[in-house]
Amino acid sequence: MRPVRVWVNGRLVPAGEATVSAFDTGFLLGYGVFETMRSFRGRVFRLEAHLDRLSEGCRRLGINGVPERAELSRAVALTLQANGLTAARVRLTVTAGKETAPGTGSAPGEPTVVVAAFPLSPETEHPVSWTASTCPRPVFSGDRLLSVKTISRAGHTLARREARAAGYDEALLINERGVYTEGTVTNLFVVRGRVLQTPPVSDGLLPGLTREVIGELAGGLGLEFREASVRAQELLSGEEVFLTNTVVGLVPLAALDGVPIGGSVPGPRTVLLQQAYRALLIREC
Repeated sequence: MRPVRVWVNGRLVPAGEATVSAFDTGFLLGYGVFETMRSFRGRVFRLEAHLDRLSEGCRRLGINGVPERAELSRAVALTLQANGLTAARVRLTVTAGKETAPGTGSAPGEPTVVVAAFPLSPETEHPVSWTASTCPRPVFSGDRLLSVKTISRAGHTLARREARAAGYDEALLINERGVYTEGTVTNLFVVRGRVLQTPPVSDGLLPGLTREVIGELAGGLGLEFREASVRAQELLSGEEVFLTNTVVGLVPLAALDGVPIGGSVPGPRTVLLQQAYRALLIREC
């Protein structure tokens, strides 16, 4: 379902009128950053952390003049209210704005800011499990922009489209060394005993905020959060494997490339973390 009203550069407009310039660097060059957030009971979970990451992404791309975080928070709240949503997926996008000299990417003027909110379906909120395929095109771990949530997502989007066309829910990415890094929209965890193994940022990935939350929750549950490269055999022999992102939270991975993973799905550690994550969501929202 499409949103009814969208925030574009300081005002709410009907969705059909939510447009940006044909000369916007985001449209022309994919030059911008975004955050996908989850609202619960009308409040965005970890909004400040999302705004921190957005600010850092703008800094690294040299996008200046971004509205103060109070204004961005207000834009998010008003967009949720205008669409009558409490449980929603919220996307905040910031580009460098209109290109001033054709083909140069130069945009010294005002950035473009868009906020849109979408209702969550039961399948999105509470997926039972996912399956994934391995994308054959490796990412380069030395690409520093992989750790920035840019709007340049062609490679990731193509990988997931191919996976879904083949009957999978997600695609897992590998780097030039053949180790698994992340999903196209998720971070990856392999469970062995009480160890939660997740690839390090140095392998070439975007560290998600839910990945960070899992690190916070682990100690209190008697689990160890460990960053270490994940090879195919480690993944396939894991007792449990799960994926994380802001919208779905934690979702068990039942199979990779048609090969079943672990025993029961979801496994006991995944269930424990799902319960703890849900409780945290309720406490903070």
